[in-house]
Amino acid sequence: MVMLKIVFLLLMMLSCVASGGITYVDNDANGANNGLSWSDAYRYLQDGLMNATAGTEIRVAQGTYKPDQSDFFNDKIWLGNRGNSFELKSDVVIKGGFAGLSSTIPDRRDPSKYETILSGDLNSDDADMETSELYRELSRIENSYNIVTGSGVDETAVLDGFMITGGNANVKYYRERGGGLYVLNGSPRITGCIFTENSADTGGAIYSYDETGKSNLKLENCVFVRNFGSGGAGCFVRGIDLVLNNCIFHSNFSDDEGGAIYSRDGNLKLSNSTLSGNYADSSGGGIYVRGGNVEFVNSILWANECDDLTGELVQIRISYPLSVIINYCCIEDWSGRWGGNGNIGSDPCFANFEAGDFHLMSQGGRWEDCTWVIDEVTSPCIDAGCVSDPVGLEPFANGGRGNIGAYGCTEQASKSYFGKVPCETIMAGDINGDCKVDFADIAILSNNWLWNK
Repeated sequence: MVMLKIVFLLLMMLSCVASGGITYVDNDANGANNGLSWSDAYRYLQDGLMNATAGTEIRVAQGTYKPDQSDFFNDKIWLGNRGNSFELKSDVVIKGGFAGLSSTIPDRRDPSKYETILSGDLNSDDADMETSELYRELSRIENSYNIVTGSGVDETAVLDGFMITGGNANVKYYRERGGGLYVLNGSPRITGCIFTENSADTGGAIYSYDETGKSNLKLENCVFVRNFGSGGAGCFVRGIDLVLNNCIFHSNFSDDEGGAIYSRDGNLKLSNSTLSGNYADSSGGGIYVRGGNVEFVNSILWANECDDLTGELVQIRISYPLSVIINYCCIEDWSGRWGGNGNIGSDPCFANFEAGDFHLMSQGGRWEDCTWVIDEVTSPCIDAGCVSDPVGLEPFANGGRGNIGAYGCTEQASKSYFGKVPCETIMAGDINGDCKVDFADIAILSNNWLWNK
């Protein structure tokens, strides 16, 4: 029987997606379930992944998908198996956030609206609990060890637009690392994903290690909230290059070091990101770094906590680094011990810290619920980013200079304020949006002269 299943699976792989292309997954599909269209979509992501070949883009509709679900493997060995995971593949892109068959336009994509969840809660019985209890909660003892794995893949393996939740790598010396994502000697790309309520002995949401030091992990537009791990509750990396851009780490809990991030013996680059409200029982409430090169730019580390240190070491703990470069960052209790340019220690004035809304307050306009609201104060992190960096997608008026933090250089960046009612008139030559054409505009033009991308 097992041999017949394997032969049938091979035939499916050859007949359905041998030449790559687009594969569809929708748990509402009731057609042929061969992945060739939305109406004939696979019901389970596992089936789409197992049949995906090089060049495939997998489009996944809104809904919840679990690693032990499959129309092909549906026996007792497969169902409820904590060791199953969604295994990323090189040259395969997996995109969530599609409307799917529940909409008249199935290809419409909006991950924030059409939530696509990869869940490790195999019994659908996880109880509500404090972040610090995720690892020990009895209702999670059957959860997947690692919801997603990306071992051995290169940069062409992409996961985009998913919520990854409920991973629990809680078996010491066997499966104890990376409840949300586990990577060994791999370099996947993770974009627009939310990691929440994952737990592990090490690397609650993500664990990535390469003994050769040749791998890298790029995270962009990702959110890490309420994950637990003894080291690096949000992300633990060792021997790899970790690059984070426009990411948020909030309310993650480590009962050792690195409330949000733990990086060892690799290179860590953090840009336009916000780490706030994370906790480490030992040191590095925001980030713990041991060895390697460190570069932070246009980022905020604020209101992270740990028990045994005071001052800026609560936010960042760096030991034995090869080099440290910190520029244009907002860091609580900043003393300048690591030097750098444009760093401040002023309150960033978040819109709503308790609710995890890290947009910057502005008298010129702040993004909230798809509209712009006016605040009574303006964050010092607005127009405080690196002077030589482009403003990206920041709306007008943007001061001709990017904001610090997770929404800097994006369409949701808070607007500039020039001491009066925001200017609604766009004038030729008015680069910073203050309704004047003056030397400030010339300075911005000079700093960006001949810049191209």
